[in-house]
Amino acid sequence: MGVFHVATPVDFQDNEPEQVVTKRSIDGALGILRACLNAKTVKRVVYTSSVFAVMFGSGKDVEEVDEIFWSDIDYIRSVKPFGGSYVISKRLTEKAVLEFSEKYGLDVVTILPSIVAGPFICPKLPSSVRSTLAMVFGNLEELRFLINIPLVHVDDVASAHIFLLEHHDAKGRYNCSSHVINLVQMAEFLVVRKRQPSVSEK
Repeated sequence: MGVFHVATPVDFQDNEPEQVVTKRSIDGALGILRACLNAKTVKRVVYTSSVFAVMFGSGKDVEEVDEIFWSDIDYIRSVKPFGGSYVISKRLTEKAVLEFSEKYGLDVVTILPSIVAGPFICPKLPSSVRSTLAMVFGNLEELRFLINIPLVHVDDVASAHIFLLEHHDAKGRYNCSSHVINLVQMAEFLVVRKRQPSVSEK
């Protein structure tokens, strides 16, 4: 049996202190890992981290980051990016998850998706979709976050989770992203989508 850990506290608006968000995230993740360990039937846990756990690296200009990168907490606190408490909580929680895995011998693989786009079935608009549509909603504060947007489709994220659960040799961390789109390209894409006739208009 395997477990997908995909939930996390999300507070892009930083309504709560960083320490509160981080503690809730770590406590929740480790609680699930302890339950998996105690069950003795869980063969692997796939923990969903975030691209934010790798992409904030001390201000150094790096065009691409891979799984060896870890975001720098002090740098994040100094630049105060949009959703800073969420960024820090994802970075610290993934580290705690991997340390738990190593300490107790639980097989854990982490996946780090970029901004997830695509259709959704939940009743509430997902934060990642809302952020990518910041221009549509007039959320000017989020635009600086969208200068260059790493994106991945939700279907690809789901397939990656299944692959990492089933692949015998999967270990450690895996980035999951397919495109980088800048603000101008996003605006052009949204304009094109807006101009396309709906099914009822055809």
